[in-house]
Amino acid sequence: MPLNLCLDGWMNVLPFLTLPDVATLTRCCKDVRDVLSDDVVYSQFARLQYPPETLEIGSYGSWKDLVKDDNAEAGIRVLNVNAVSEWHYNKKLGRRLFYVNSVRLMVWDRRARSISLLVEAYGNTDLRTAHTTSIFRVDGDADVRVVHLPFPMSERRHPPGRVLERSTCRDHTDIANVPSYKLCFLHFPESSFAPTTEPVRYMFTYNGSRGLEGTDYPCVDLTTNFTCLKELFSVENGAKFCARDSFEVGPSDVKQWEVSTIPESILARRDRGEWGRCTMVKQKSFSRDSTRKLQKEG
Repeated sequence: MPLNLCLDGWMNVLPFLTLPDVATLTRCCKDVRDVLSDDVVYSQFARLQYPPETLEIGSYGSWKDLVKDDNAEAGIRVLNVNAVSEWHYNKKLGRRLFYVNSVRLMVWDRRARSISLLVEAYGNTDLRTAHTTSIFRVDGDADVRVVHLPFPMSERRHPPGRVLERSTCRDHTDIANVPSYKLCFLHFPESSFAPTTEPVRYMFTYNGSRGLEGTDYPCVDLTTNFTCLKELFSVENGAKFCARDSFEVGPSDVKQWEVSTIPESILARRDRGEWGRCTMVKQKSFSRDSTRKLQKEG
């Protein structure tokens, strides 16, 4: 394919290129650089990558500036994680007591320079808080296995794996915080997920632990291996770009989680409002300053 296409020709090619592809082409050929320097090219790029409701130049000086900044003023990157952790004794005591939690989403807010985890938990009326959940950065090739604790817990064993860093959230947003149900955004600075030269992955313990041994909740994988946030939140990794002001979250159906079979006795208690019960409206904005406390029951 000749490189001296007219602007209209390049418009047909753009859907098959990434921004790094365009940067490479402009470095290689002056004629291409002259054509692709037109701001209409970046306007087209923006329309291909971002939802229509986010397509405003706003404080950006040009479409090129908007694309280079990944439209951070209007949107966020969202990654479905759905990492589930069960109480160690669900199988032993599950007919009476059953606890399960999940980090459902990771959200990269480049404007706030933060990573937020959406944590959801179901349980009895003594369900522990979500905002003390801890995350651990470990070597990508570390052999860290979930350790099923014996009863009593004093006989806990430590799994292998070296912790490179332990973090807890700098602040949090409680969307629902009732005795048997939690839905909470945990906000971490980007520096908690700093770039690395070698692949790393992250693990988490609901309600928090000092190390990978966990508590009566195990420490489980949160991410796959990656070296930087752009890699983790890439389209290839399943991340999506969402408009900041229309981003919504709400309760999920725990029966759809990848967990042990929830006993019928527990489901019957849920239907009576005695276990993991919460009725809520949706959060309408991801902005922490404008987050509304949601109606809740349970």
